[in-house]
Amino acid sequence: MTQINSIRLQNALDFITKLDNRDYTALAATMAPDCTHRFLPATLGGLGKPVRSKEEIIEFAKGLESIFEIINFQSPLEITETKDAVIIHMVSDGKTRSGKPYNNEYMFTFRFNAEGKILSVKEFLDSHYVLDILAGEKDAA
Repeated sequence: MTQINSIRLQNALDFITKLDNRDYTALAATMAPDCTHRFLPATLGGLGKPVRSKEEIIEFAKGLESIFEIINFQSPLEITETKDAVIIHMVSDGKTRSGKPYNNEYMFTFRFNAEGKILSVKEFLDSHYVLDILAGEKDAA
């Protein structure tokens, strides 16, 4: 069990949990109004958009439901918390709508406002794997 040391760490973990549970109202509550999200590495091209606003983050997450039956984030492998950031290394297991396994690896970097709400998320993932999965799901559809 992860020991919660701050409101920042709690909001970062809640962001991932609420994303995992598809609880978009609670997900929105973890973020500041001007929150932004970036997918990395840059070769992903932001998966269609380099920077997403809070509202676009929620809409993008909802759109993933058409591709993934489930994305199940596992317990963090490593957490680093500094005075202004939380970095979480983790993996997921899941399944696409066509029944293929989805097992990815992530590094989330969260930055926060003075109240501990998330100001920015950088989500680094296995770009080659994600592009292969997305292409396979497009072909299956």
